[in-house]
Amino acid sequence: MTGFDPGPAFFRRSVGDGAEILQPLPASASGWSPDQIRGMAVSGALARATERTAGQVMPQMQPARWAVDLFRPARVRPTSVRTTVVRHGRRIGLIDAQLCQEGRPVARSRALFARPGPTPDGQVWQPEHTLPGPPPDLVPTGDDPRLFYSQQQGWTTGTDPHRNGSHKQVWHLPITLVAGERPTPFQMIAGVADLASLVVNWGASGVEFINADIDLVLTRLPMSSEVGLSAVDRSEGNGIAVGTAVVFDRDGPLGSASVVALGNPVSGVDPGNRSPDLSAFHGGH
Repeated sequence: MTGFDPGPAFFRRSVGDGAEILQPLPASASGWSPDQIRGMAVSGALARATERTAGQVMPQMQPARWAVDLFRPARVRPTSVRTTVVRHGRRIGLIDAQLCQEGRPVARSRALFARPGPTPDGQVWQPEHTLPGPPPDLVPTGDDPRLFYSQQQGWTTGTDPHRNGSHKQVWHLPITLVAGERPTPFQMIAGVADLASLVVNWGASGVEFINADIDLVLTRLPMSSEVGLSAVDRSEGNGIAVGTAVVFDRDGPLGSASVVALGNPVSGVDPGNRSPDLSAFHGGH
């Protein structure tokens, strides 16, 4: 797809006391609160630091699992990420990371890296996914780099036609994680994986569940900077919803993303009409 440039960055990078600091920018704003940064930005920042560590320690491996716990709201505050290599073996590597604000962690991740190798020849069952992306000439018309799908309406540039309870998909175009940097395929998919909560929890009243985690598994990285998510499973009870989405690009499925989400019916959000109060991004924040 052409004709759409990556939007504003989620963070601006600076260095203080020898450590990197990420300052949230207005594009990182969450639809849930004007003083909260979105899960895409949190997961992307964790992935960026994790991938840099992996490039130094285990460059021959590729990410196969990405798990994020969003256990405190990430606010509009200076942000840092620290990583720890837990394991570096012959075929498997593990890297933990924490995203910290004001001296305490607000989110954490664990990445499993695997060494690529030949695929066995034995025949194994796998589902037949029909996951056509949006038409290549369908381009977002606003500043939201996404296209939206419901089974009732098909692909559109806006969310209004999809106020229904039918099956959902989303297609995400390039993001800019840190100003002046081009995100890698892993950073892109780690950030977009947060939208699994959107496609599994978006219904006739908007999104009334807020996810507490992200769990992404991958057989490969996306071939371009455009990826889609398609809901494939969901269950709900006692105000808790769990769901899974297939992650795909124009070459087919490349993995899946699962989320646990908690009901928040008092302040549901429309995924395409966020108009946050950006005053929180000024005055030293």
